[in-house]
Amino acid sequence: MLESMVELGKKILESQDKRESMIVPVSPWTNEKEPRQRQLVKINFQLDDGTLVLDCKEQISGETAGKYDHFGRDGGPNSSQWYVTTVSSPYLLSEVVHQLAEKLPDGELKERLTDIQRDYFLDFGDGAPLKYRYLLNLPHYGYMEEELEERLAALKMDGSVDKPYKKLLAELDRDFKKAVQTQTGCSKKQQGLYTLCVNGQPITEYPDYHRLIEDHFSSQAPAAPAKKKSKNKQHLQCSYCGSTDSGEYLSKAIDFSIKYYNTGQLIFASQMNKKHFDNNMVLCRECHDAMRTAENYIKSNLSMRLGGFEVYLVPHYIFGDTGMEELDVLFGKIIHTFNSAKAIVNYDAYRGELDDLKEESGDLLYLINLIFYKRSNQSTKILKMVADVSADVFEKTDTALMEMESWRQRFFERARLKGIGFNSFYENAPVKLNEKDKKPVSYRHVLNLYEIFFNEKHIDRKIIIGDLCECIRIKWFEQPGYNASEKDGLKFFEYKILRMLAYMRFLEAYGMLERSEGMDVSELMIPEDMKEYVSAMGYDEDETCLFLLGTMIGSIGRAQKRESGEEGTYKPILNKLNFNGMDRAKVKRLSSEIFNKMRQTKVLRYNEKIYAAHKTLLDKGMQGSWPLNKDENLFYILSGYSYQTVHYNEPNEPNEPNEQNENEENQDE
Repeated sequence: MLESMVELGKKILESQDKRESMIVPVSPWTNEKEPRQRQLVKINFQLDDGTLVLDCKEQISGETAGKYDHFGRDGGPNSSQWYVTTVSSPYLLSEVVHQLAEKLPDGELKERLTDIQRDYFLDFGDGAPLKYRYLLNLPHYGYMEEELEERLAALKMDGSVDKPYKKLLAELDRDFKKAVQTQTGCSKKQQGLYTLCVNGQPITEYPDYHRLIEDHFSSQAPAAPAKKKSKNKQHLQCSYCGSTDSGEYLSKAIDFSIKYYNTGQLIFASQMNKKHFDNNMVLCRECHDAMRTAENYIKSNLSMRLGGFEVYLVPHYIFGDTGMEELDVLFGKIIHTFNSAKAIVNYDAYRGELDDLKEESGDLLYLINLIFYKRSNQSTKILKMVADVSADVFEKTDTALMEMESWRQRFFERARLKGIGFNSFYENAPVKLNEKDKKPVSYRHVLNLYEIFFNEKHIDRKIIIGDLCECIRIKWFEQPGYNASEKDGLKFFEYKILRMLAYMRFLEAYGMLERSEGMDVSELMIPEDMKEYVSAMGYDEDETCLFLLGTMIGSIGRAQKRESGEEGTYKPILNKLNFNGMDRAKVKRLSSEIFNKMRQTKVLRYNEKIYAAHKTLLDKGMQGSWPLNKDENLFYILSGYSYQTVHYNEPNEPNEPNEQNENEENQDE
């Protein structure tokens, strides 16, 4: 992964200077169902008349970040900030003016910033933390009611507040955003970027600021003040190129927003000494600059959502040489193809994407690294890294999906099962969600599934069936707080099971699940179409026994629905199932109850041979050690229920609705 990042960064720096490569784009639109135009908020210090003006007249476009020098954050989470254009307004309300004035040489801009700090900011004195010592005095300009000193005193009196100055800045920022909305009509979500102006002129246009930025990005000096190296650090080598001139950037001083290394657990420290965390990652200046450049490029151009996760794609070309312009186009094709593979709706269109990707890549051989991450304050925490994913994964996915589609057309011609793809792993594994932002909390298992899939490994069928049964329980009991939670968990229940069966067919065709040969169905006294299905699914005798039991439950359910005349797809017979799992004893009891239930609903004559075949297999299986667990028992019964209900779907019965997964795909993008 480190090699991929450094090589990409070096390739980018061959075609543009470092300053240009550090520009961080900002989306012009809000992230809503109905996106709105985002605005640039100008905080204008009018020194001539001593007023503070908030201006949101300029809309954000693709050029705004470059025009106003938006470089993101300088340094790590605790570093002092001095960039005057940022997406994080608290910096501008506190430390930026002071820090920038400290860095500037004597001149017009430094003098004006000194005046602004004196006249517009409230100084809390030496006792306050430096990051919060100077706060913009909004109450003085009518944008807040309560004075800052009074608010700070109240926070200090509140025993539940550990960091009163930090809390005060948060409240100041909240009122500032409200003031912007009141004064300009620009809502909080529309406030996309903030910058400082003096007498109407953006500070980014001042020559002194421009030179400071140029010096900052072109300087060969270490990022931190030079210190005498200890004997240990004198022998450190760059983690990538091996250069011994590597004491410039150590773990604690590296300013990447993506954390590739650990400085929190003792086992990751050199010699298990907490003073040696610096040895976790050591970079020379050239590799450090390349990493930062690549990180910025990936965050701007190669980010996406997969299931409920945010993901960075890091391509790594291993053979061939081409310019950055061509790589830009290729990387765009890769991310577009990846997005298309998340939930494939049109197979022909997807194959067209693959052809375009092949044509664009030419002789260039490459691998793809996936970084699953979540944002945490100002940094990015890596949840999982899946390295060296072959580009063949797209072809294998296409082949597997086509085989699954052939299965669907053969047995469930009228059922629509579009939208199977990379997102299916997230949809078919139980993931607990955070109540506040609906982001995944228990994610390790589903990320392991993605790693197994992309690295083309195998997994035990019992694990997949266990996941599916847990999702079924969440839907059946309508449990909130999960990715599989639905308000209408029972609506089109048989189609939900069918999608799970299609997902398993996809995994089998891909090679992630081993496909068994199944039993000899020639002697079974059941309809020919059922024989074909059992054979195609590779069910053994015990699985076939449960499948047939499920088909009879489906037959009873259809009769119950006709008798009731009620709309919907819920059948009372499903209450006979224990959705927490069907052990051996429950299966035997259910088998007996189903026989009587078929007689009551007058469908026994249509199912006598099926019941006889089921009972023969059940008696044979129960004589030995029943090999299936309670989740497998439940799943194979439901597979029969789904088959009978959907395969024999009557013309006047509801077909499957447009899958909501297709809509979710649009939301992801």
